[in-house]
Amino acid sequence: MLGAFSALAVVTLAIGIGFALVGAWLVLPFAGLEVAALAAAFVAHLRRVGKELETVRIGERRT
Repeated sequence: MLGAFSALAVVTLAIGIGFALVGAWLVLPFAGLEVAALAAAFVAHLRRVGKELETVRIGERRT
């Protein structure tokens, strides 16, 4: 999961840096903002996944 986030962050920042190098420097802060939003989404997802748990019991049925 961390690899997917890292790949998306690197691509986003590389594009932002590319635009900054050709003179569109204002793109870079928004690329950083996008990476921050992506990080927040990943953290929220990981917190939710950690709380979901399913237990399957095999054996005698208790009533």
